[in-house]
Order: sequence, then C-alpha cells, then structure tokens
Amino acid sequence: MIVIVKIFLFIFLLYLINYFLFRIACKAWASENVLDASLGLEPKWLDVWALIIGLHLCITIILGVVCAFWFIFLHL
Repeated sequence: MIVIVKIFLFIFLLYLINYFLFRIACKAWASENVLDASLGLEPKWLDVWALIIGLHLCITIILGVVCAFWFIFLHL
C-alpha cells in the first residue's frame, strides 16, 4: 500500500513540474509574440502553439518513461 501511495505522489510531482514548465513556456512565447507585434511583425500563433504542444507532449512522455523505469527497477 505504501508503494502505491509513493507511485501516485511521484506521478503527481512529475505532472506538477510538467505543468509549471508548460506555464513558463507559454509565458515566454506569449511575450515574444507581443514583442513581435509591437515591432510590426505578424505573430505566428499557429507555429507557437504547435511548438508548445509538442514540447509539452515530449516532456510528458519523457517524465512517463522516467517514472516507469524508476518504478520497475527500484521497486520490483
């Protein structure tokens, strides 16, 4: 039972880290687009959102693999 609680806490921690990284990335690209708009350049929202979603998925997959290896090799 303690192992299951540890797993859920670890997964929750990973998703919390992932969420904050995602928020930081959104703010960084949003400020870049505001700067582009102030310079008269057209913001590339579609490219930005595709990049943000792609990075978010990559981070989620990497954290999931790390969590799986951590559980398999350290707890079994």
